[in-house]
Amino acid sequence: MKKLLRYPYIVLVAFISIIIIVTIIFYTFFFPDGLWSGEYYHEPSDPLHNAVVLYYQNNQREAKRLLLEIAKNKKYTGGAYINYAMLLEKEGNYSEAEEYYVKAFRVGERISLLYLFALYARLEKALPQEIINAIKEISSLHNLYWIDVWKAEEKLKQKNFTDSYKYLEKAVESGLPNCGLFYVDPIYESIKNQPKFEELLKKAKKNALTHRQLEKAMEDEYVAYYRDKPTGMSRLLYRIFILNDKTTTTDIEKSLLEILQKEENVRDRAIALYRLARICAKRNDEQNAKKYLDMFKEIIEKDKSDKTGFVVRVKKLGEDLFNNDPFLKKLNMAF
Repeated sequence: MKKLLRYPYIVLVAFISIIIIVTIIFYTFFFPDGLWSGEYYHEPSDPLHNAVVLYYQNNQREAKRLLLEIAKNKKYTGGAYINYAMLLEKEGNYSEAEEYYVKAFRVGERISLLYLFALYARLEKALPQEIINAIKEISSLHNLYWIDVWKAEEKLKQKNFTDSYKYLEKAVESGLPNCGLFYVDPIYESIKNQPKFEELLKKAKKNALTHRQLEKAMEDEYVAYYRDKPTGMSRLLYRIFILNDKTTTTDIEKSLLEILQKEENVRDRAIALYRLARICAKRNDEQNAKKYLDMFKEIIEKDKSDKTGFVVRVKKLGEDLFNNDPFLKKLNMAF
């Protein structure tokens, strides 16, 4: 199971939102080996970040022009296409966004499959056979059951309950665990109280051990791979923001304060301080929000020990870290 989580504009995602696309987080959990492409994602000088920053500085046209220019360099082609598609999706241009996600996939950027899945889910659109085949190709046997889940959901949309049960049964037999998806996704509303479906859930519970093993394997893989990279985070931060180990804001705040007492790594201390500032700003506690941001800026400005490249990226983004955040921008903080 290799390097499962990756996003081309990871500075904004991992830092500000700590990977906010819930659908992608969930499905990445069961996604396959070999989604990776360019190591350039970890380079502080990665030109893709320049385009993203331009976009969030309200220079959308120039940002998109720059991405298409960057795409001419084969080293960055796939990442540029994904970023371009994400901007198009943000603007509501879904058909062209799909086109560029597919282009990214066809030049070897297989992480685009995750974005495509999220896009098709948003549009309630069936997965094209090309995408299903690609997922099968890079999936390992223990997670192929998601193909049958997708097929079951397509049948539920068509109100074909007989075939939907057939695919769900096949998924459970292949190892599908009893997961939260069945309780929160409205697509299962029509069958979730049916005895046949409840029986399937009982069978799925028996697969929970495998599910937990995968969760542990994913955590170990992530922490090990990102230990010395600017886009990583400590195991404690990972459990808070990726595994959603803490369910309330109070729990998250308490855990972040504990991290500040224990963690010496500049990258992880900075992430904890930034998130604490956002929590305070969200509840209109401007005094503590500014206190944490001042501490954040201090360790970034004074640091001489960070070897991950995180500090370089933060300085590159500068005031955009504050001005483009929905909670922090009202504090009018300068870097």
